[in-house]
Formats: sequence, C-alpha cells, structure tokens
Amino acid sequence: MIKLRFLKLFFDIWNIASKKRKIEIIYVFFLMCLGSISELILVSLTAPFILALENTEFLKESQNYNLFLDFFKIQNSGQELLFVSLLFGTFALFVSLIRLLNLRSSTYLAARIGTDLSLRCFNKTLYFDYLEKVSIDSSYLLNICTREISMAVNGLNLIFRLFAGFLSSLGIIIALFNSTFYGALLISILFPFLYFILAYCSKNSLKKNSQLVLNSSRNQLKTVQDTLGLFKTIILENKYEYFMNRYKNFDRTLRISQASNQLIRLYPRYLLEGLALFVLAIVSVLIANMSNINMLVLAGTLAIGVQRLLPSLQQVYSSWSGLKGNDASIQNVLYFVNSFKTKNLNLKIKNVSTNLVKDSKFFNSKIILSKIYFKYKSHHKYVLEDINMVIKKGQKIGIKGKSGYGKSTLADIILTIIKPTKGEIKIDGINLYQNGVENIQKWRNIISCVPQDIYLANASIAENIALSFDKKEIDYNRLINASKLAKLYEYINKLPEKFETKVGERGVKLSGGQIQRIAIARAFYKGSSVLIFDEPTSSLDNATEEEVIENIYSISNNVTLIIIAHRLSTLKNCDVIYEIKNNTMEES
Repeated sequence: MIKLRFLKLFFDIWNIASKKRKIEIIYVFFLMCLGSISELILVSLTAPFILALENTEFLKESQNYNLFLDFFKIQNSGQELLFVSLLFGTFALFVSLIRLLNLRSSTYLAARIGTDLSLRCFNKTLYFDYLEKVSIDSSYLLNICTREISMAVNGLNLIFRLFAGFLSSLGIIIALFNSTFYGALLISILFPFLYFILAYCSKNSLKKNSQLVLNSSRNQLKTVQDTLGLFKTIILENKYEYFMNRYKNFDRTLRISQASNQLIRLYPRYLLEGLALFVLAIVSVLIANMSNINMLVLAGTLAIGVQRLLPSLQQVYSSWSGLKGNDASIQNVLYFVNSFKTKNLNLKIKNVSTNLVKDSKFFNSKIILSKIYFKYKSHHKYVLEDINMVIKKGQKIGIKGKSGYGKSTLADIILTIIKPTKGEIKIDGINLYQNGVENIQKWRNIISCVPQDIYLANASIAENIALSFDKKEIDYNRLINASKLAKLYEYINKLPEKFETKVGERGVKLSGGQIQRIAIARAFYKGSSVLIFDEPTSSLDNATEEEVIENIYSISNNVTLIIIAHRLSTLKNCDVIYEIKNNTMEES
C-alpha cells in the first residue's frame, strides 16, 4: 500500500526544500513519532484501567501509585476510582492534543512548502527563455501556477497524513501484541490485508482518474480562454452551443473523476467498521475460551485498540488513494520545477543588480550587427542569413519586407530577447554576449520596443504607460510628456478620470489606434536612447499615422530609431532603409 514511489515523492520534495523547511519537516516527524508512542501507551493502559474499574486493589502494589494517593489525599474507593478515570481520560486527551498539534503543524508546513513551490513555478514562468515560452501553451502554464499547485499542496498534506497514520498504526499494533498476542496477530494481519486488497483493486481506477482530472482541467481552462478570445466570432458565427457543450463535457469528466476518487477514498471506512465489530466479538470469545484472560479486559482492550487502529489505517489508505488520484498533477508540478535548467539568459540576468543605473554612455557611437544567422531549434533552415548592418547613434533606420520574412525576428535579436545562432552584436565595439550578462542588462536599460502584439493590463492608462501598478512609483510629469509625444494627451484629457481611466482587459475599452498610442507612450516614458517600432502605425488611420510619424521623427537626434514597417510611407524620413528578402538583408 505504501509504495516506494511515494517515498521517492517525499525525497523529491525534500531535495528542493530549503534548510528552514527541512528543519520544519523534521519537527513534524518528531510530532508523528511522539503521537505513535502516545498511542502505544494509551492502548497499553487500557487493560490496567479496565481492571481498576473492577478492583483498584492491585494498583496499590505500586509504590508510586500510593504516593499519588497520599499526595491527593484520596481515602476511599470512590475517590480512587474517580482518580484513576481522570488519569486515563487526561492521557487520552493528551494523545488527542498531540494528534491535533501534528495535524496543525503538517497542514501549515504543507502550505508553506506549497508557497515555495508556487513561487518557484512562477519564477520559472517569469524567467523563461523567450523561444521556450512561445512554444508552450499558455493554458498549461496557467494550470501549473494555479490549480495544479493547489493539488500538489493537497498532496503534501496527504504525504504527512500517510506517514502519521502509518506510525500511529504501528504503535497501536505493538501495544495490542503486548496485551493479547493472538488477538493482535489476527487484527494486525486481517485489517491491513483488507486495505491492501482494496488498494490493489482500485489503483488502476485512481491512476486513470488522475490523468482525466489533469487533462479535463487543462482543457476546461483552455476552453474558457478560447471563449474569451473568440467572443466576437462566437457571436457572429453563433457558436454558443458548441463552446457550451465543449465546456460541459470537460467539466462533467472532471467532476465525475473527482467524485470517483473521493468514493474510493472513503468507502472502506464504512465497509470495515461493521466487519470490525463482528471480528472483535468473535476474537474476544475465542481467546477468552482459550486462556484465563478476563473477558471484560480482553474485549475492552481489543475494542479500544481497534477503535484507534481503524481510523489510522483508514488515514493511510485515504492518503494513499488521494496521492494516487492527484499523482499526475503532483508529478507535473515537480517536473516543471526541476525542468528547464537550460542556459537561460533571463535567469542569469536576474542575478545581475536589478538596480543597475541606466548607463547613458554605454552607447555613444554605433551598433554593429556582423554576420548574424538565426534558425529555430526545430528547423534546419535559417530564418535569417548573413545579416550585416551598422546603426549610428541618432540615425533613423528603416527595415522593410513582406510579412513572415523575419523583420520582427531581427528586432528581437537586436533587443536581445532572442540570441542569434551565429554572429555578433557590438555596441561601441563591445560584444553583448561576452564577459557575462551585465552588458546585456545595460543594453536593455537603454532600449525600448513598440511591438505589433500589444498587451494592456486591466488597469489605468497611467499604470499601463508606466508599467507600474504602484502609483507612488509613477512620474506624472514624464507620463504627460510621453502621452503628448504619442498624440494621446488630448484624448486622455477629455476622459472623466483622465490618466486613471481603466482600459479594460487587453484594452477592450479602447480602439486599436488608442492601444497602439499607449504602447508608443510607454516607450517614450522609459526615456530610452534606442527605440524600435515594429509596425507602429498599422492600426492607425492616415491622419493619425501622419501625426504619430511626425512625432516619432521629431524625437531628439540623440535617440536612435529603428522602424520596421511594410508601408513605405512610414519609412519615408529614414536615413537608411534596409530590405529583408530571401532570408538576408540589403540596403534599399
């Protein structure tokens, strides 16, 4: 029932736990052992207690017992019986308090380890290599960082409960052997064996349900994402019933699988409780007839022992089945935490001072791209080949080419979001990819990009431009200046809440042109000395395009502009225009 796999699962968690968490785990296991010893003592005291209820005289053979009687001034048998009952009851309460303390400690420890795992998962997501990130389904990442982490925390709780139940069961069985060998032998074989049979019969169902729960929850989340993303299309195409049925099927599979797992976890308790009473009655009679053991003492000891043993065995079985039912999610989280240990540039840059001061002297002369080649890992053919260009400080560089020719890929290479397969990028003679990552961080501090696919958070205009959700960190003078340069200030000033106006999820309350102007204002707000505009006017009307282009080209000569566009009108004032075709680039 307790498979080595779950021991491996425990050690997997142990290996990624911090030193502090390991100390807390040791403390929880100390409480488990204390609880097991307490159970052993409690069951062992049952026979003497029952004998004392009949006659307390045999207790007076103990000198310590007589000292207690003298200390508490107990003089008659009624008081003596009450004293013995209070002692037994107090110890039983102590055992319950130990179990409660263990439950509390293990539950909160599982929550703290869960937070550690959750932070590690989000950290992985945050510092993903860009190319890895775009190849992974976002619903997978959302599910990992939310629902599957919750399943893993529940799994941690179950691991602790499994060990606690096992140790308690062990203590109780040892106590029963000390009281009645044959009765303990039968009980210690019969009930664990029955639970083992039940576990063996249900393991395949639990494994199947575990995978169904994982897949259904992912597909359900993806269906919600698709519904929100295709909302207009669903209205126009009348796809309501299709998406409703899709969601319903995934949800039904999820709920039925969870209910099946829950039933498998709980039904043995009700099945074996009645059997336990039957076995208890038969065993008590048989053993009493075979020996001179007091029938009342034997039945009472076995009753207390079984009453303590069954819940512990049920706890072991229930925890095992819960782990089996959540196995796919738990393994998925641990795999995610331990995976993606590639040479992740973003993760290395994290270790460079995040407060690195913007170095305005880092770029004074020119940017040189020399023999740049790039291909995706899954492709054999290069997307870009032998790209060479020189960008002087203050120049306005235009890059044109048909859709899919690699213009945006080149922009990502210049931004250092992706690393070229071959070639060099030099800033004033300094190779960005040599001598650590500090040069890359300095470069990223002075460059901004207005991308084609613009994301706006469901927050205020001010927060979206400044990319800060703490208003104390927003410089409103820079904000106003940036919005004026992006031809956005006049529009904002007419709004009732002005810069505090909420834009809605992904900017749903704004037009495409307004969204794009917020992105342009975001680049101006950063105050970078190099700006890349990737199709900056694709969503603007002709009149607004003229205004935005005029503002772009009117930026200080100290700012270097790289403008990527398919409209020649957007590039008309560039100093140099390059064209990408046939995977390479030439000056137009």
